[in-house]
Amino acid sequence: MTYTLAMATDQEPRIAADGVQDVPLTIARPLLTRLIEQVREDGLVSALTVRGRRRAYLVTPDFYDRAVKAFGRKDGLDALAEKARERRSED
Repeated sequence: MTYTLAMATDQEPRIAADGVQDVPLTIARPLLTRLIEQVREDGLVSALTVRGRRRAYLVTPDFYDRAVKAFGRKDGLDALAEKARERRSED
């Protein structure tokens, strides 16, 4: 299948069943300000996706700080990220 620019432009952010907004990375750049405002103002978390797979999340600083505390500082988040990488490599 040949990739065309039209393929990237017909994509839109969509709210997934878990309440997270999936945003294809190919369209995220021009939407970034809006996505940041949505998470800050409305609490709408966005996941940046590549080929339909979530690669990064936009969350508030407060959410990140609470996650660091919940997982025992930054080292805990590093371990969590490593587990996520392992799961992705198994897929």
